[in-house]
Amino acid sequence: MQIKRNKILLICMGLLIFIFLIRFLIYSYNDYGRTGSISHLAKEIKRNFNAQFIEYRDKQKGIEICNLINTIISSNSRYDEKDNPIVSLKYESWDTEREDIYIVPNKNESKEEEFLELIELIDEEQYYYVDVEQDEDYFINKVKIYEMYNE
Repeated sequence: MQIKRNKILLICMGLLIFIFLIRFLIYSYNDYGRTGSISHLAKEIKRNFNAQFIEYRDKQKGIEICNLINTIISSNSRYDEKDNPIVSLKYESWDTEREDIYIVPNKNESKEEEFLELIELIDEEQYYYVDVEQDEDYFINKVKIYEMYNE
């Protein structure tokens, strides 16, 4: 009788261990799924954030440069540095008499007025070249606009 009780006790303990193991595996699988979704979501956020600036890369007419600057203003007002980077802008002129413009906003100061002043300098019919830089998290955090010499 004692032997049967020991066997029953061992079987019950084995069954409990098996149930705990199954529950642990299910929990681990669900946790991995959540982490994978979060990672996928983070990539999607980054892709959407960057896409709004990437579409302006290369040669653009001045009217598109004005749209790009407005996109930067809008982006900087929607995000803060915890979620996405603040986007700065560097404007380089081929005209040696005009200084380059570098606007570096931060979360406390959007510098929207400086961006709007730059829009006033843009010739809507002239062509410009646009390039972007990314930070260590692969978010675009700097847009560079170069005047192109028009003959």
